[in-house]
Amino acid sequence: MDEKVYISTKSKKLDFLLCLFFGVFGIHRFYEGKIITGVLYLVTLGFLGWGILMDLMQIILGCRLDKQKLLIGNRHTDNGKNLKILSIIVATILWLLIVFLVVRYITDMPMVKENYYNEVNAAAKLEKKYTQLGEYKVHFVEFDSQEKLYAQYKVWYPSVLKQSNSVKLPIVIIANGTGVPFSKFSPIFEHLASWGFVVVGNDDDASWTGLSSSKSLTFILRLNEDSKSLFYHKLDVKNIGISGHSQGGVGAINATTAFPNSNRYTSIYTASATSLELANALKWKYDVTKVNIPYFMVAGTGDIDGKTITPLASLNKNFDRLNKKVPAVMARRKKADHGEMLTYADGYMTAWFRYTLMNDKEASIVFSGQHAEIAENSTNWQDVRIQNMH
Repeated sequence: MDEKVYISTKSKKLDFLLCLFFGVFGIHRFYEGKIITGVLYLVTLGFLGWGILMDLMQIILGCRLDKQKLLIGNRHTDNGKNLKILSIIVATILWLLIVFLVVRYITDMPMVKENYYNEVNAAAKLEKKYTQLGEYKVHFVEFDSQEKLYAQYKVWYPSVLKQSNSVKLPIVIIANGTGVPFSKFSPIFEHLASWGFVVVGNDDDASWTGLSSSKSLTFILRLNEDSKSLFYHKLDVKNIGISGHSQGGVGAINATTAFPNSNRYTSIYTASATSLELANALKWKYDVTKVNIPYFMVAGTGDIDGKTITPLASLNKNFDRLNKKVPAVMARRKKADHGEMLTYADGYMTAWFRYTLMNDKEASIVFSGQHAEIAENSTNWQDVRIQNMH
């Protein structure tokens, strides 16, 4: 004989819609008469979505009960444990899948967006000039790295390289910050290339050793000697710079000091390079006393840089440890923190490489002379120190 089932007066359709659209506020549970769990859903966003999925599954599978444990919208007796267990399993699988997709989406999001240079507050004349795009249209080409450390190289280059066989363009290698392959800050590469540089990136997310940068340099120099390459004899191999942000700053220092091809570099720039103390704790060894090329080091004044990754004391210590004969500039960007240094200092990074790799006389005014622009640009910069710049 069939067991008699009492049906709730609550509407299954309405319960489903309330759960689907307002479950994060626990509205469907209030509707079901479950005030306490409704409040819990309200303060936990529906148990971070997992509870909402479980409730939806129960409504769909026909085992949802109201406050009085009456079935909502069903007229069969199978409202038992099997369906509830199934709802929990399905909800958990869906929740884990959603979390995975969300995390993947967030981690794949670029750190630097297109046209970022239009939003950077550049205060001084040359800072404004070099923050904007340069005169060249930019193309890029990707290569399989055939390395175990990373999968790809990507090279950005000015359009003039395709149009002329007599061109000689300087090179800039860029070392990545922690977990930041070239795909996350590609607009920086494009911006630099628009000013006449061939810019090389890789997707190494552990760049501190400098090894991936050293390999990138070897790779682009090999292309310069390859008669089948677009870059054949079009690179100015006597003017090679390297740039690195955060962990990449450590990588840039090591690339210029610890490898057989370190002597090929002629200029270095680091933004928010990991402090010596923190780097030692992470076993990321580096030694700025070995740097013997023009060096421009910057950091932000925000809490992450100022208190943890690149404090002023650490920046000063590294500057003081440089050989006194090395041309060098140190500065901190006001109202900018660690991640923002990728974009907020980009104008002066561009000016630095224009000066040190292209002998751009106008760009030199930023860093040298009695009225060096960076020293007088108090709107955006502070703690400026200049050594041996002529």
